[in-house]
Amino acid sequence: MGRRRGLPLLVAGFLLIPGLLAAQVDDPAQTLIREEQNRVRFAELLEQGTQHLEDPQAVLREFADAAHGLAAGGDGMLPFLFDEVDRTDQQTFFVCTYALGLMGGEEAKQILLQALERASGDLGDYGIARKAWTSYNLALLGETDSLEWVNARPKAAGHIPLFELTSTLEGMAIILENRATPILIKQHEALRPDPEYRLEWQFLIASLGRTNDERALPLLHKILQEDETLKGRQEAGRALANLARPASTPTLLAVLDNEPNEYIRRAAAEALVEIYPTDQRDALIDKFDKEGSPGVRMALLRMIVPMLGEESIPFLRKHWYRMRPVDRAEAVTSLTILGDNALPIVGRGLQSREGRVQTAAIQALGEIGTPQAQLVLESAVRSPVWTVAQKSAIEMAYRGFDSGAPAVAERVLDKELSEPIRDPTRRDRIYVMMNQLIKLNYGGRIDEFRAAMQAQPDSQLKAFIEQRLVEMRALADNGDDVKKWLKFSETAPEGRLRDLAYRRLSQLGGKPKSARVLVARFDGVNRPTQRLIVEALSAYPGEETTQLLTRVLTTDEFAGYKNEPLRDIAAYAARTLGGSAMRDLLGIAVDRTRGRDTRTLVYWSILAGDAAIPTLQRYRTDRVRYSTGRRGFEQIKLDRLARLIRAGRPLGEYDLPPDELRL
Repeated sequence: MGRRRGLPLLVAGFLLIPGLLAAQVDDPAQTLIREEQNRVRFAELLEQGTQHLEDPQAVLREFADAAHGLAAGGDGMLPFLFDEVDRTDQQTFFVCTYALGLMGGEEAKQILLQALERASGDLGDYGIARKAWTSYNLALLGETDSLEWVNARPKAAGHIPLFELTSTLEGMAIILENRATPILIKQHEALRPDPEYRLEWQFLIASLGRTNDERALPLLHKILQEDETLKGRQEAGRALANLARPASTPTLLAVLDNEPNEYIRRAAAEALVEIYPTDQRDALIDKFDKEGSPGVRMALLRMIVPMLGEESIPFLRKHWYRMRPVDRAEAVTSLTILGDNALPIVGRGLQSREGRVQTAAIQALGEIGTPQAQLVLESAVRSPVWTVAQKSAIEMAYRGFDSGAPAVAERVLDKELSEPIRDPTRRDRIYVMMNQLIKLNYGGRIDEFRAAMQAQPDSQLKAFIEQRLVEMRALADNGDDVKKWLKFSETAPEGRLRDLAYRRLSQLGGKPKSARVLVARFDGVNRPTQRLIVEALSAYPGEETTQLLTRVLTTDEFAGYKNEPLRDIAAYAARTLGGSAMRDLLGIAVDRTRGRDTRTLVYWSILAGDAAIPTLQRYRTDRVRYSTGRRGFEQIKLDRLARLIRAGRPLGEYDLPPDELRL
């Protein structure tokens, strides 16, 4: 079922209401009928709504775009929206109240207040969902009282609908920012003594962490240090991490010194990671020496190693043999910023018997990426320990260390395929290693692979190897010749071979003439192939590339939710090309969606550096004016990005392709 197939699913996505509306029908046939009814009802809404708009194309089929399009109709839309909201139809209520929240004005506010009053009298799940969503849209209008309305619920409400109601607080706190703080603090005093309102109280603490307001700090410090509930104290620690204010440092250090509960100490340590108090380096080292909890020590290492720099090598050598495996893994991961200087400690990790430490060491070698680190990975492929060999080959393929391909081929031919294979687990090893050979662009020893294949009794394995040999032959025949790969990409059947061709084109790069060929194909292919073309163009700077990226990122042709993956790839291509022209293009794309395309915002911020901080602040509240803003989880990541940029710290965790960038 498509993600945007029906409005109830969109509403559920925003309010985190799994199955709230769909659960009313259990029979699969009835569910399909209900979905079709929803789709038809939503389509009718859009058809009726466009009659009131000067530009009927302003309303698209996606939830947020439909709401923004309806809101753009201005006061002329009010009677239509009033009628739809008054019907409280499950398929149209949410988009119409959302449009009113976006539209603003006294009349829109009065319609929403009436809808809130009616929802407050409905104690069922749908009534609670309407109340939460209506309160959220009143927050869009600046109504701080909406925070009170959300928490004013009947005690009879069940746990799941109650979660749906209270979770909207976090998004509302982002929208209202410092205007929310006094009300949330006042609510804390009212809710805290009543155990029946414990869930509301916990969400209230989380919401204080979203306000971006230092006035929340004293209360959060008090909860972290003195409250008797574990969950409340942990939530306060997370809220302090989200606020990340240096003023919290003394309180957090005191918790590390005096708190007996390791979960609370860990929450304090995680908050310190976000604050990153460089002036407390020695104090953090002292606490690491005394700390017994692995979780706390891991958090401390994430600060200590980058603060010490090259001095961290003797520090870690001193502590290595009394570290627990989780500490060693964290230490190895943290050392990658030191390049080849980290190899002695990383090498120790590679020799560890602990799988977690081995994995961290292999990934660290890939992150370091120097010729010496690549040689260590190649030697690891020859390890008698299969998991080490496998993970090393995968890491080399992921990082594009093609020089390691002969070592992988040697492993397959001399060890894995050296005898007939009947054990399924051994067969899986061949699958893994030969897939890595293709990613490493290896086209050698084909005759030897074919001979080894013929000796295998397993027909399924033989068929797999034969398919990979076809790809290896293409790699051998086309080599590093861009013209050959362009021709091959035109004739290759859709699937792995065509994907291989475009991947090689993106790796090889070339002259503007090659970009011209790729751009000319763009309109005649399907969306997946368009994504491959845009990805390949990241290696072809020039006017044609710029024109296509501009078209994808800034025109109505590729607007809407369904085209967001293509825009993400285009934004990453622009970030990869770099330079002031691409930075400015991404800036236009960011403003066009008011920060809604989060990955575009991230890639622009990486290129813009310090200049991105005011924009990240400006769109902090605007982003949650879209259904994709949900409860503001993405905003936590964007706030962290701004802190890293401001502190001049590495942005590697954000500088990733769209499918690897977790937001």
